[in-house]
Amino acid sequence: MKRPIVILLWLGVVLGSSPVTAAEPWEWAGHFKYRFDFLSFPENSLFRDPLGSTAIDQGMETRIKLSRRWARWDVRADYQFIALHRDTGVLGRSFAGLPGPGVSVINDRRRWFDLTWTITERDKSALLHRFDRVSIGYTSKSLAWRFGRQAISWGNGMLYNPMDIFNPFDPAAVDKEYKSGDDMLYGQYLFPDGSDLQ
Repeated sequence: MKRPIVILLWLGVVLGSSPVTAAEPWEWAGHFKYRFDFLSFPENSLFRDPLGSTAIDQGMETRIKLSRRWARWDVRADYQFIALHRDTGVLGRSFAGLPGPGVSVINDRRRWFDLTWTITERDKSALLHRFDRVSIGYTSKSLAWRFGRQAISWGNGMLYNPMDIFNPFDPAAVDKEYKSGDDMLYGQYLFPDGSDLQ
């Protein structure tokens, strides 16, 4: 399924650089984040056998955001480079099948497009890069649609959105600045009375 995303990127670059369309300049942004977690386990903890009395998890994430708009069309792409070293990574062996901290690294097995490339992955460390967002969109006065990898949010709760059924945040997540993107075709029609259909 890599061919459709290559076509999507090619279409965005060609349309975005066409002299016929009045395009805004490319917009660049990004960030760098480092996270350090120190965990201490009491003597009666189940995690004490595989991890010992303490564990340290570290993560580094770089995100580069690129977008361009021309007339009613736009293209967006967010690239991530992620490095992890987690003492809790060994929990995947000890507690197989259970969700928990550091058990798995993000992957695209359940997405339409495989846009994640793992450089290395071991019990305690992982190095990968990926496109978390790649999409092309069209917006008019009453219609908007977007195709590709994107994030969508329904509801407006600060901690938990029960209506966000397609792409919810993990309720236990600490960093909620960016929700992981999913591959979808999204459309919205705005009616004259202000209501909409998504």
